[in-house]
Amino acid sequence: MAKDKAYAAFDQMEDWVSELMAAKKNNATFDDASNEWKKAPQVVQELSEVVQTDVAKGGLYASGNQLVGAVLDGAISDYEKANGAKPSGAIIHNALRVALNSVSSHSLSKSGVPVTFDDVGSIQSDAPINSNRVTVVLYNTLVESVPFGGYIDMSENMAGKIIIANHVAGSTTGGYTENQSLDGILGGKPFMSHERTVEMTSTDKTTFSAKFKYADNDSAGSPIIPSATQILVNGLPSGGAAMQATVTEKTSGLSGSIEINDVTYTFTGTTTNETGEVTIKFNSAVPEGVKVYAVGLLNYENKLMKEKRPILMANARSHELRAGFYSAIYQATQEAKTQWNKEIRLDLGSESMLAMNNQYAAEKHMTALRAMYRIGKNYISSVNLNASVRQDQRSRESMWRDVLFSLTTADQNMVDRTNSFGIGVIYVGGKGKAELTALPNDVFVPSGISSRAGIYRIGTLFGQYEVYYAPNLVQETSSSIEMLCIGRSEQTGLNPYIFGDVAAPTFLKMNVDKDLREGAGYFYAGAASVNPYIKAACGASIIAITGI
Repeated sequence: MAKDKAYAAFDQMEDWVSELMAAKKNNATFDDASNEWKKAPQVVQELSEVVQTDVAKGGLYASGNQLVGAVLDGAISDYEKANGAKPSGAIIHNALRVALNSVSSHSLSKSGVPVTFDDVGSIQSDAPINSNRVTVVLYNTLVESVPFGGYIDMSENMAGKIIIANHVAGSTTGGYTENQSLDGILGGKPFMSHERTVEMTSTDKTTFSAKFKYADNDSAGSPIIPSATQILVNGLPSGGAAMQATVTEKTSGLSGSIEINDVTYTFTGTTTNETGEVTIKFNSAVPEGVKVYAVGLLNYENKLMKEKRPILMANARSHELRAGFYSAIYQATQEAKTQWNKEIRLDLGSESMLAMNNQYAAEKHMTALRAMYRIGKNYISSVNLNASVRQDQRSRESMWRDVLFSLTTADQNMVDRTNSFGIGVIYVGGKGKAELTALPNDVFVPSGISSRAGIYRIGTLFGQYEVYYAPNLVQETSSSIEMLCIGRSEQTGLNPYIFGDVAAPTFLKMNVDKDLREGAGYFYAGAASVNPYIKAACGASIIAITGI
C-alpha cells in the first residue's frame, strides 16, 4: 500500500491494517486486548463500540472488533482481486467512516445529513440491525471504490477539503528563484548544497575563467572556501587548490594536469576567494571541444554571506468540495407484488433495491470516467499498427509492443504536466478487450474475472498497467480502438478525481398510498468531482491505436 503524504489519518490507517493482516496471516488471536486492536485508529474503535451491543446479543463474532476485522479482511481481499492492488489507507478510512455514519446518528449529524436509519441488510435476517448494516456498508463501500479516485474526509457539514502540500524556495538560491517549486521533477537543482559547479570559458583554449555564484543570477559572485576549489577537464578531476589553503587567504593557487589523446596538459591558476573568481592557464592550447569546469564550496561564514543560507518554505493549499446526492424511489402495486411472488418467485422489493444500488455504483464510476475522458481528449497519443501490411512480417505480439512506446511516452508526459504521477489504470471498450485478451501472457495477463456487462478489470498490460473494460466510453471502429489512461497519486488530494462519501446508500421504507402501492426510497450523499487543483486534474490521456 502507498503512503499518503498529506493526510496523517490515512497513513495511520494503512499501517494499522497492514499490521492487522500480518497478524492474521500468522494465526494471531484476535481478542480485544491484542496489540493490533489497542493501536486501532479512532474511527475503528468508534465503529466497534457501536456494533458491540448487537454482537453481545449473539452471532458469529465475540466482539465488535472481531466483526469489523472480519469484514475488513474479506473486503480488502475482494478489492485486491477486483483491482490487482491493495486499497490505500484513504479508501479504507473512507469505508470505515461511512459505515460509522450508517449506524451512529451522532457521527452522521456532524456531517449535516439528518437521515432516519433503516436496515440496508436483508429484512429477513434475524441478526441485529447495526451488525447487518455495518457488514453491508463497510464491504460495499470499500469494494466499490473507484481505482483512480482520491477519497477525502467529509466529516464536517457535508463538505471536505482537498489538501495540497507543496514546497518552494524561500529565497533565490542556486538554481532556484524565490517561490519556485522544489517538488517532483522540479527538484534536484543546486539549492541546499554549498557546492557549486561552473563551466569555465575561454577565447584561446589556453586561459579559462569563471565565477562561483550563490545563485544563477548572482552577477557579483560569492565568497568561497580557499582549499575546496577543484578543476575538472571533460568532467575528470584534474587538480585544484592545495588542501593547506587557509580561510583567511584572499587568493589561492591552483595547479594540475590532464592527459588528452596521449598529450599531457598542465595548468596553473588562482582563485579570488572573496568574489569567487577563478582563472587557470594551460601550458598549451587544449583541443577544440574540451570542456573545463571549476568546482567550489560557498563560504557561508563570510560576512558577505550573512543571512543567505537557503530557505525552504512549506505551503498547504486547500480546495473545498461540497457533497451532492443520489436518490430514487420504486413503487409497486399489491397486484404486481403478488405476480412477482407467484410467477417469478422473487421479492420485488429486494430486486428493486439491488437494481438501484447497482445503478448507483455504475453511474458513479461512469460519471468519473466520462469526466476523465473529456480531459484525456486534450492529451492524445496516436500509434498506427498498420497490421494489414505488417502482419506477414511481424506477430500480433510484436506489433503491440509498439504500443508500449506510446504508453511510456504518455506516462512521462503525464508526470511532467502533473508534477506528481503517471498512468495508473487503463480503460478499454469491447474491441480493445478482445485485442488484449488475444495477446500472450508475457504482454497481457488476464485477471481471471469472468466477463460481465459492467465495469471490471480484465488484466495487466506489460506487467505494469491494470486494464478495465468499460462499456459505452471510448470510441472504437473495426480497425481502431482507444485506451483511456488515468493517473493515480500516492497523495489522496492529488488524484485526478476526488470522492468523499457522507451517508452510505440507505433504503427508506415508504408507506402504502391510497392505490395500495408501496415501495422504498434510495438515498446517498457524497462528493464526486474532477480535482479542482488543475495540475492534478490533467492526469488523463488517450492512446488512439489505428491499423489494427
